[in-house]
Amino acid sequence: MTQLRFLLSPPLLALAVFPQPAVAQDMPTRVEAVRLVERANQVSTTAGMPDFRTDVSFHAYAVDGTRSDGAIHRMFTPDGQYLESIYPPVHGIAIFTGDQIVQNEYVPPPPEIDQAFRLLPVRLLRFDESDVIQSISEATILGRSAKCIRFDTTNGKTTQANEVCVDVERGTLLRRHIGDEIIENADYFQIGRIWLPHQIRQYIHGRIRMEEEQTGSLLEAPIDLMTLAPPNPQILHKCKQFRPAIGQSMPQPAQAGGGPWYDVEIHIVIWPDGRVHESSVLPRGRPDLEKEAVRLVQSWQFAPATCEDRPVLHSTNVTIHFPPQ
Repeated sequence: MTQLRFLLSPPLLALAVFPQPAVAQDMPTRVEAVRLVERANQVSTTAGMPDFRTDVSFHAYAVDGTRSDGAIHRMFTPDGQYLESIYPPVHGIAIFTGDQIVQNEYVPPPPEIDQAFRLLPVRLLRFDESDVIQSISEATILGRSAKCIRFDTTNGKTTQANEVCVDVERGTLLRRHIGDEIIENADYFQIGRIWLPHQIRQYIHGRIRMEEEQTGSLLEAPIDLMTLAPPNPQILHKCKQFRPAIGQSMPQPAQAGGGPWYDVEIHIVIWPDGRVHESSVLPRGRPDLEKEAVRLVQSWQFAPATCEDRPVLHSTNVTIHFPPQ
């Protein structure tokens, strides 16, 4: 399964029915599943929207249940985007306009901020050749009439059962159960032509890990984003020619032992020397595997990212897959 992750303004997507995988499946059922997911992506994709803003308060829960709070504020205009993230003591502000980025001093985002962003505006998806559609059934999810798509995803010699549920009336994504993670999107509201969830909850291994409340509205009047710039800002210029870092040596983990797959998502910063000097992970319940994942990525070697052919820092998220025994 391909996961579509949008932090700012996502591209407009057009999904296609992929060729039939080696495992037999009912093709009309697959076509219907792709249609449902495509519609869910379209009704929550923000590209082409008029000026609007969203405000999010979130609660991050550690494995032991400890709660910490933060907020994310964003504005989208034809001139650019304003992004503010608050998670004490971190308070980041960035304005993307024209060919430059105006921001306060950069601090690597804590994993809780990155996790909150991963769920906004909606964590979308699409099927690929590794997914075999098993069935589509009717259900009531979060008080809404839904169609739930059950499918298997094959990774090497292992197969994982998953489920995605889509609102019949609105077409919105209500629940996605992929591996050990469940994301629920409830109480959708409409901004212009799109639907966004008011409440988002993420569960990992059955435990609540992230809870978000989102509001939004169209902007009634044009806003000069530069009036929102932080004091003593740093001004960076966007690359006209950017090449992301390319992995050269990326050792992968051994098996996770008994049980299902275990995925560790890590935020990494690749330096101009091609090494990973900064990494952070949101604990999911297996500290031994999370520690091993961090150790592995810190040993990776990249051809560094370049801006106008000059090596530069490059931050990204990677997922380390620990297969079952």
